[in-house]
Amino acid sequence: MITLPPVKRTLYVERLEMAAAPAAFEQAARSGLVKQELDYSKALVEAGKLVLGGDFEDPVHGGLALLKAATLAEARELSATRPFVRAGLVRSSVLEWQVRYESPL
Repeated sequence: MITLPPVKRTLYVERLEMAAAPAAFEQAARSGLVKQELDYSKALVEAGKLVLGGDFEDPVHGGLALLKAATLAEARELSATRPFVRAGLVRSSVLEWQVRYESPL
């Protein structure tokens, strides 16, 4: 039997995938929705809930975020209330991640 190292912490991985055509994102920029999304992410950072987040090199592949939450349900709620998710521009999925190995970034 293999013994794994102990879990050091639990984080939540949020995978964001594009759900709308590029034109919808252009409209979102004009309507102020992009600003709402950026403000939401900034608020999560300030609250200590968003550890890391960003887009992949090719926007078609969406983005990824590491969330700090008390439970999976809380992390999914943080994702569900994201302005881009509420507007249907992106789809999100959130998985629990048990961190066993880490080094300083």
